[in-house]
Amino acid sequence: MDPNDLGEPVPIISSKNQLIPIPNTATPNNQDMERKILTPVSYHQSYLAPTKDGSKMSSKLDPNTVLIEDVSKLFFNWIEQGTYLPKLPPKIIQWINDRNMQIQLPEFFAELHQQAKQTPKLLNLVGFCYEYEIGTEKNFQKAFEYYTILANEGDAYSQNFLGRCYRDGTGIKQDLKLAVYWFTESALQGFTTGQYNLGHCYHAGTGVEVNYETAFYWFKKSLRAGNSMAYNSVGCCYQDGTGVLEDNSLAVYWYQMGAQAGDECGQYNLAYCYSRGIGIEQNKEMAHYWYLKSALNDDVDGQNKLGESYEFGKGCKRDLMKAFYWYKKSAAGGNGESLMTLGRIYSGIKDWTFTRDLHYSFRCFLSAFKKGKF
Repeated sequence: MDPNDLGEPVPIISSKNQLIPIPNTATPNNQDMERKILTPVSYHQSYLAPTKDGSKMSSKLDPNTVLIEDVSKLFFNWIEQGTYLPKLPPKIIQWINDRNMQIQLPEFFAELHQQAKQTPKLLNLVGFCYEYEIGTEKNFQKAFEYYTILANEGDAYSQNFLGRCYRDGTGIKQDLKLAVYWFTESALQGFTTGQYNLGHCYHAGTGVEVNYETAFYWFKKSLRAGNSMAYNSVGCCYQDGTGVLEDNSLAVYWYQMGAQAGDECGQYNLAYCYSRGIGIEQNKEMAHYWYLKSALNDDVDGQNKLGESYEFGKGCKRDLMKAFYWYKKSAAGGNGESLMTLGRIYSGIKDWTFTRDLHYSFRCFLSAFKKGKF
């Protein structure tokens, strides 16, 4: 297998082991991407969703109808670009609030449910609202039922959602083989997130025998379709030599692509490479920069590393208050290393100017122990 067979130019490495940008392949930075995603077409130009009979909903209808059109378009765009699903509910809610729409979430859900009768594809969003409690009570079983309706009709989005349900046991008993089946159905239709999830099944041996070459194949397919998470996965394959020849320089290149697209895992891995000089010249300032990006993107490992940066002055000015802030934020997200660090801080092992709290320290150590970090 050709390790560079990605259908895209191979990055040029300078004598200083720095990546030279490739013309016409630059990925927009996270701020630009957010601006493009979060600014849909104006209401008078909003896209017209096809109805059950093949006609289109008129954009001249009431504002709530147009709101559903625009939110659903954003929803499908975010999914195709590989947005981590738990991040979508606050993005959707924030988008509605930013538009000062005179509509409450229960009203939004009721309108969505009504429009889905004429536009079946919206059942994906209805199921998602049930799964993530947007305008309605959380109901995993109903989410599963709505995903199933469209999946059986060949909808690639719902097939991917259904695969997740079977993989995670959401609304149905866990069945990893059925998860692989539905991810495959979705992937074969060219749906980027289905391809990404199928790649992970082969990489981790979830419901199927481990096959790194097949995993790499599906990660590449997803990457070509623009899934931001796939950049990081391809980078991991190059760094670990799984399914492709090991190449740290190419690993860094794909981490960069993912990082610039806003993927927190790509940002974390790029920072790690800069901190250790893996595939690129060591640069602690750049490591700190990308750890910060990852931390702001709610990656608990990035938050822990950012805490270390501030504690020891790695690539930044030493600042114990900032270090403490990020350790606490990381620990709240369940990071075992940050829990251990907080335990040491509150026990007095670390010579910080914090009041000792042995009870809280014990709780931190106990939580870390449960995560195997003791």
